Amino acid sequence: FLVVLLPLLGFVFWLYGSLLIPLYRGVRAQTAEVSTFLQDALGGLAVVRAFRLEERFLADFRERVESLRRELSRQVVLHALLGRPLIDLIALATLAGIVAFFGTASLRGTVEVGVLYAFLTYVGRLFEPIAETIAQMAVVQHAAAASERVFAYLDEREEESGREGDGHSACHLPSETPFGARSAAHVRFADVWFTYDGATWALREIDVDLSPGSFVAVVGRTGSGKSTFLRLLLRMYAATRGQIYLDGVPLAALSEEAFVRRIAFVEQEPVLFAGDLAFNVRLYDARPEQDVERVLRRVGLGGLLD
Repeated sequence: FLVVLLPLLGFVFWLYGSLLIPLYRGVRAQTAEVSTFLQDALGGLAVVRAFRLEERFLADFRERVESLRRELSRQVVLHALLGRPLIDLIALATLAGIVAFFGTASLRGTVEVGVLYAFLTYVGRLFEPIAETIAQMAVVQHAAAASERVFAYLDEREEESGREGDGHSACHLPSETPFGARSAAHVRFADVWFTYDGATWALREIDVDLSPGSFVAVVGRTGSGKSTFLRLLLRMYAATRGQIYLDGVPLAALSEEAFVRRIAFVEQEPVLFAGDLAFNVRLYDARPEQDVERVLRRVGLGGLLD
């Protein structure tokens, strides 16, 4: 009995798990796509209305929701075919087989009712934990699929002092000036080229030398590469050709910690996090109160402290 039952149950568990994870991944991907599209549409609602694009956005949204519905339907079908209903079906088939066995045996002799009852009870107790296990298996697989992106981010190795394959060994910037003193850096773009898609150049032959302490405005028509220029400087992307230097050191050779300590980025629209003013200035940097006050006074917010 167990020789036949255990391999069958093992195969059901293996097949259920191998089919379930891809379905959960698909559902998570479609859910993220729907959420992202909805967030973008609501954020740009004024533009959508101004250009009378409501119907197009609704059609696009319906298409994404329909894709999500199809993924969820496949998931429901899998649960119905290989989940607990299948285990219950195997249990009922096993009980029917036991009844048929004892029924056939009763034709050849006497069968005690107690023995039949014991067999039926034991089989029922055998399948109860199996059914619960496959039900919990669905919960665990769902949680695993949902947390894959989180674990992928957490498992990323922290950047070393250099990047593999860039040909640079570990480099260090000159000693930083004390906090609050004017810290200027020398930035140089040396024949920098960049493309997003590998076919169209967003930047070509950029040779720029920014002297320490200078103020530089990057201007140009829409699509000329202003944002790309700043993204390369902030190391959001790596230059396709050429090199960018910070105080004579290639950006690619700097550790993440050394880089972020020398770069300040202020957006056009300020963002304030929940917390007090000191927290927004520090942002988890363990600086003393005197440094926070000095920064606030330098940017013209000293009146908030008086």
